[in-house]
Amino acid sequence: MRVQLVTGATVAAAVAVLGVPAGLLWWWLVPRAEVIVAPDGTTHPGPLPEALFAADGYFAVITAGVGLVCGYLAYIAQYRWSARLHTDLRLVVLVGLAVGAVLGALFAWAVGVAADLPGVERALEETEPGQVVPAPLGIRAYGALVFWPFLALTQYGLVDLVSVLRGDLAVDSAGDFGDVASTEEVNGPAGGDERSREEPPTAAP
Repeated sequence: MRVQLVTGATVAAAVAVLGVPAGLLWWWLVPRAEVIVAPDGTTHPGPLPEALFAADGYFAVITAGVGLVCGYLAYIAQYRWSARLHTDLRLVVLVGLAVGAVLGALFAWAVGVAADLPGVERALEETEPGQVVPAPLGIRAYGALVFWPFLALTQYGLVDLVSVLRGDLAVDSAGDFGDVASTEEVNGPAGGDERSREEPPTAAP
């Protein structure tokens, strides 16, 4: 049980940390919509309000790509760990991947907004009412947050399905290796038995 808990926590942490570079990449790439500063300091959509949703599209594309990569790499890591430890870790890694992907998407959102906030505040302080400033970075369609976990789990499940159909599961490989090793321990190397049968007994002088 300790191995499963450590493995799941490691996968969740490793995937969640990827939210930091993903959020910075989102902040760096996304085009900014423009908003109009009102006399009371608030902002209103500019001439192209649909541009405000570009941030959602960029976030969805970036996190979708990260999710696909995470799902594939998580299964590859699981395969090697399972073969080495002779333990089926598929479900544990799947749960860790799901938790990490959800946290990673939230981290990416928070990091991108935090990176953009100082520039937005400075622009608002230096701009007169009625002028146009870049809109604050944010997500308006919260469905964009599910792309990372959904595609990560889908990728993981597809690779696992291929392994099942091919009969190429890590636990099977580990079990076969263990059976061979136990057979050699009991009966000894096969070559030794053949040599004992081939060599005739020596006669006593």
